[in-house]
Amino acid sequence: MKNICALFIIDDNIASQLLKQEKEEISYQILHEEYFYRHLIDMQEFPIIQSYAKTARKNRILMIRSWQEINEILQNIHKEENVYRWEALLPKQLYMDDATARKSIQNGLADAEQLLERAVREQKYVMFYC
Repeated sequence: MKNICALFIIDDNIASQLLKQEKEEISYQILHEEYFYRHLIDMQEFPIIQSYAKTARKNRILMIRSWQEINEILQNIHKEENVYRWEALLPKQLYMDDATARKSIQNGLADAEQLLERAVREQKYVMFYC
């Protein structure tokens, strides 16, 4: 798990606990414990972003989004048919100047649309961790 970039659907218990923690505590305590996996509902890896993780490994990125935020992003994407709306989901640090890397990230998020729709349907949190 140490070097994986992924989107997770997590339940309210783990989301509230993660939101209270410091970043170092999250990466070394919670994500490696069995407790986290008991509250994990679904997961999708993002190997495309792996190259970013290797260069910025000491600065872990963690984003937790509510199902309401995800729903709003999904509605905007469907309404505008604009792949750039996905950028609202992840931290800006991931969107490097490299256009190819940027497009790869956007495509990865578009591939995760079913996962995100499930989070909205089940009213769960989504977590990105890199």
